[in-house]
Amino acid sequence: MPDHDIYTVRCSWGVCAWRWSPGGLWVVTLPQPNEKLALEVAAGARKPVWETRTCTPVDRVALGEALHAWLQAYLEGGWWEQPAIPLNWTGFPPFYREVLSVVGKIPPGQVRTYGAVARQVGNPRAARAVGGALKANPFALLIPCHRVVAKDGPGGFAGKPASQLKEKLLAWEVTG
Repeated sequence: MPDHDIYTVRCSWGVCAWRWSPGGLWVVTLPQPNEKLALEVAAGARKPVWETRTCTPVDRVALGEALHAWLQAYLEGGWWEQPAIPLNWTGFPPFYREVLSVVGKIPPGQVRTYGAVARQVGNPRAARAVGGALKANPFALLIPCHRVVAKDGPGGFAGKPASQLKEKLLAWEVTG
């Protein structure tokens, strides 16, 4: 039986869910319209791989409380300082990890283009590959892929409701 936990936090934006693995945080979702959908997204976001064990159940309780508080504060009150949460990178190609590392350092309220991120990781022709890495980002909000935009507008986030969420998150970070 896999050792994992899935939790949720409700806010005015909807419901976020996160899932732990023994190796750290496995996934955290963007706000979903309801708890059922948030749990489904968290449960199905990544195929579980449980071979690493660096995050004990006791750690997950304390870290989960910190993550819960941060998500709720971020979405309700604008608290920007993120807790130090161990992320489980199992199965991620080095390029994706490099892209997500760069994106994780974009300050709140600022944006970068897909092309700028590609240049920053040393591959200026890889803007589409950057988009692929961001699409695979399992650590929404902690690694703020919503801060990466197309050169002519928001871009990314498949579909109109998701694109509207991206625009809403960016506006929220600027105005609080």
